[in-house]
Amino acid sequence: MLNAKKINILGAGTSFRDTYAPLILQKNGLEIALIACGESQFGCLKYPEQSDGYAWIFSEQIAKNIMNLRNEVDFIIVLPHAGLEMADIPLPEWRHFYRTLIDYGADLVIASHPHVI
Repeated sequence: MLNAKKINILGAGTSFRDTYAPLILQKNGLEIALIACGESQFGCLKYPEQSDGYAWIFSEQIAKNIMNLRNEVDFIIVLPHAGLEMADIPLPEWRHFYRTLIDYGADLVIASHPHVI
């Protein structure tokens, strides 16, 4: 078990609430919210009755978090781990969804997963 006092845990947890909780960082007078999520694969926590896992990118909780944080922090950064591996550019469907996250209020979406530079 990680010692949460020394390591920030984001996008994973042992309860639905902890798993979907954003990480709020304060730096130079700014508050930055980080939201991590991933595709639906082994370990994905989709439903509140599940006990542990990682945040599902298509959960309505991701959109709720973004919209709720919009007027509370200076910046919102979403960190999705999703998409087609070995593709240089995200598929149009993923680009559209990332744009949707921005429309909800995210300032920046930094996607990872394709295993390419």
